[in-house]
Amino acid sequence: MKYKNLFLVTFLFLNILISVSALDYINPSSDYEYNKLTTGEKILYSRIGNAILKSQPTLSLVYDSTETNLKVLNAYLDDHPGIFWADHTISLSVQKKRETTVGTEIQFEYTHTDNLEEEKQSISETCTLFHNNIKDMNDYRKLYTIYTFMCKYAKYNINYFDQSIYSVIHDGIGVCAGIARAFQYLTLREGIDCILCRGYTKEPDGTVSTIPHLWCMVKMNDCWYHIDPTSGLEGENGFVNYAFFMRNQSVIERTHVISPDQMIPEANDDSLSLSHINNYYLSSYSLDKVSEIIKRNIKYDQTITIEFENKEILNQAVKDLFTDGKIFLALSLADLNFKQISYYAIEDIQILRITLL
Repeated sequence: MKYKNLFLVTFLFLNILISVSALDYINPSSDYEYNKLTTGEKILYSRIGNAILKSQPTLSLVYDSTETNLKVLNAYLDDHPGIFWADHTISLSVQKKRETTVGTEIQFEYTHTDNLEEEKQSISETCTLFHNNIKDMNDYRKLYTIYTFMCKYAKYNINYFDQSIYSVIHDGIGVCAGIARAFQYLTLREGIDCILCRGYTKEPDGTVSTIPHLWCMVKMNDCWYHIDPTSGLEGENGFVNYAFFMRNQSVIERTHVISPDQMIPEANDDSLSLSHINNYYLSSYSLDKVSEIIKRNIKYDQTITIEFENKEILNQAVKDLFTDGKIFLALSLADLNFKQISYYAIEDIQILRITLL
């Protein structure tokens, strides 16, 4: 099948060895949205779940408000990314008698109905292959591998209307909703808390997009972190952007706007971002510090990434290194001799990439 070939090619590209074990369909779930509900809403949550699992076309409710039904319905879908066959534009109808609301009805729309059980098994087999290759890693390495894999494998296509995990896992194509849910699904299968976060992205000039955006938050060591695999997708230059991996709220808000009506956990720690883990984060600029980062990382890659605490420090580095030509002095301090150098400054995420040729 097409999706297996795509996954296997990507596995080989990432140097992951495939081992096969017993295959079964696992539908992992988060309880984050469920735990925010009242007792009555939790009962409705269970009724909605039972209806979807049985592919019921409608669910009739008496005297329940449309607003409550919609909130609980979205809570169930947000907690269960594996429910790929229930369309995320499920509608509600209000039943009235003499202008008085007497009930509401949830109208479910289903996809993949012709071969649903086969496609459930296909998703399970593919994800089990992935799980077998990361199950012995620690949780941080698992998240890093899932993020890297998703950013290399998935391709963003705004015209691809399936917003479930199926479009991403089966075809390697989707929009932010499918990509975020696929990341959430793979992460929950590893026993790591992962929830969805809603909002918008910002353009480099600070303009807020009008298109809604979806990304993830994960919990590790009792701290929550933002992860946006869609923003990290590998571009034409071949780079996975780790600026959106394990970030705190202040960093993610450089490029994202969180919906104000969404209750999400606080995310205050940034110590698990790659820039901090691998020591390429600079809170102040100096030629010596840049030289140290280049010398430390050149053995791994000839493209060096440096993240700066703010735009002013980034611009100071660009001026000193490239406008004033001190990059060659930095290389000399690192005992390196490269004649050709290119750089790329990404101001909105405060990243400088230096490629030594």
